[in-house]
Amino acid sequence: MADNTTEKAQQTARKATAAAEETVDQGAQRVSETVEKIGDTARRASETASRSSEELLTIGRDNMEGVARASQAMLQGASELGSLWASFWNEQLTTGMEAMRSLAESDSWDKVLQVQNEFTRSSLDRVFSRVVKSTEVTAEMLTSSLAPLQESARRASERMPRRAG
Repeated sequence: MADNTTEKAQQTARKATAAAEETVDQGAQRVSETVEKIGDTARRASETASRSSEELLTIGRDNMEGVARASQAMLQGASELGSLWASFWNEQLTTGMEAMRSLAESDSWDKVLQVQNEFTRSSLDRVFSRVVKSTEVTAEMLTSSLAPLQESARRASERMPRRAG
C-alpha cells in the first residue's frame, strides 16, 4: 500500500509538475506576445512621432522661410522710404538755397514776399506729394511683407491633421 501511495504521490507530483510547466509555458507565451505587442506599439508610436517631427520640422522651416521673405520685403520697403525722404531733403535744401539767394537779391518787399510765398508753396507741395508716396510705399511694404507670412500659415494649416468632430 505504501508503494501504491508513493506511486500515486509521484503521479500527482508529475501531473502537478506537468500542469505547472504548461502554465509556465502558457505564461511565457503570453508574456512573449505582450512584449511583441508592446514592441509593435512602440515601433508604430516611434514611426508616428518621426513623421510628426518631420512634419513639424517642415512647418518650422516653411515658417522661417516666410519670415525671411517678409523681412526682406520690409527691408526693401524701408530702403525705398529712406531714398524717398533723402531725395526730399536734397530737393528741399536746394530749393531753400535758391530761395535764400533770391531773397538776398530782392530789391523790394514785394519780391521778398513773392519769393517766400513761392518757397512755402513749393515746399508744402513737395511735402504733401512725398507723404502720399510714402503712404503708398508703406502700404506696399506691409502688403508684400505679410504675403509670405500668410502663405506660410496657409501651408501649415493644410498640413495639420483635422480632428473628427
